[in-house]
Amino acid sequence: MLSLAYEEGYIINDDDSITGTKKKLSSLTSGDLTDSLYVADVLGIDGTSSKLMLSLAYEEGYIINDDDSITGTKKKLSSLTSGDLTDSLYVADVLGIDGTSSKLMLSLAYEEGYTINSDNSIMGTKKKLSELSDGDFINDMQLYLALNLDMKDADSISPVMRAIAFGKEYKGEGNKADYDYEIVLNTETNKNEIKMLNGKSPKSISSLNGNFVNDLALGDILKITDQSPQLLKSLSGTKISELGTAVNELKLGEMMNVGDNFILKHLENSTLDTLATDISNLKIEDVFAPDVYKMNADKTKYLDKNGNEIDETQENWESKRVLTGTWKYLLDDDINDDSEVEKHRLTDMAKLITNMTNNMQKATLRQLDQDGILDLDDEILQNELIYPLNPSIKYPIGELTISGLINVLAYFSQAPASN
Repeated sequence: MLSLAYEEGYIINDDDSITGTKKKLSSLTSGDLTDSLYVADVLGIDGTSSKLMLSLAYEEGYIINDDDSITGTKKKLSSLTSGDLTDSLYVADVLGIDGTSSKLMLSLAYEEGYTINSDNSIMGTKKKLSELSDGDFINDMQLYLALNLDMKDADSISPVMRAIAFGKEYKGEGNKADYDYEIVLNTETNKNEIKMLNGKSPKSISSLNGNFVNDLALGDILKITDQSPQLLKSLSGTKISELGTAVNELKLGEMMNVGDNFILKHLENSTLDTLATDISNLKIEDVFAPDVYKMNADKTKYLDKNGNEIDETQENWESKRVLTGTWKYLLDDDINDDSEVEKHRLTDMAKLITNMTNNMQKATLRQLDQDGILDLDDEILQNELIYPLNPSIKYPIGELTISGLINVLAYFSQAPASN
């Protein structure tokens, strides 16, 4: 009421009388009434009032004195009815933000580059309250501030969060211009820090929209090194959105180091979609070739039936290879047939057992000895079994099969004893 009745600067005397310039009654009906009144006077604002009320009543830079009086430029009441009210208020003042506030609140209240002083006061450019009503304000806020991530301690941020908040990390390979940030060691703090590259800025909240995450590569999210599994190294540059397809199309040799594994090296070009079929189609002769066929001493060349090295540049060179030992009995349908042996799949076990049975019955003792199935003295193989009752009946031992030998011995045992 005093501000309605007296011009600014009036004095209240000890006897409650007032010394000052009175306002005329006509001013109460004037359109300039609110322009002549001050918020601080109308609302009775002093140093004990909240920061919000102080920011409504005084221009920035006011000082609260020891007696709670205020030194500063007062705002007129007309500012409360002006559409520019929020544009004259600062977020830091309204919300009481200081150096103890969270990074999110500090980023709401101050432009980037602010400094927190030792007394928790803040040096920097304040943001106006009107900016909070700007649709782009929140969208433009940088994620690392909203998530309270410390760029000066990169190791405290997971690779996933680094990728989301800062983009693609440069790790020393590729064109540096294609990346967003790198991690460098601060020798003073002995901590790894995040350094933005090529004038780029940390990602904003709006970057979470659209395909940002899907466009990240697996290597941007996970720390993949030379010591990582082969599968991760092969997928390092694959986008998250393409992982499903990439995994299905990945070859076994890209998933793991097949090395000299005699089975896996024949499957190194198989994908997850074809692996089952490719395994079932593997041929024993291909997988176990160095053991299946006769080779020279250093296992570099296959040998033909005459013991000569085979020239693998010749046409049909594979058909000239010779099966060895037990493999011949497993894989050859008939060991006495010189025609080319048909290749067998790993799944053809029943057929292999049948071959072994039939060939063991067909093979002579000499063949079994030569193939390493039996270990017989050559002198014995050259001897003959002679029928006691008729010396003209002779059976060369080496030419007998196992069954034949047993039959001959049984036949001899049934012969009448000679007188």
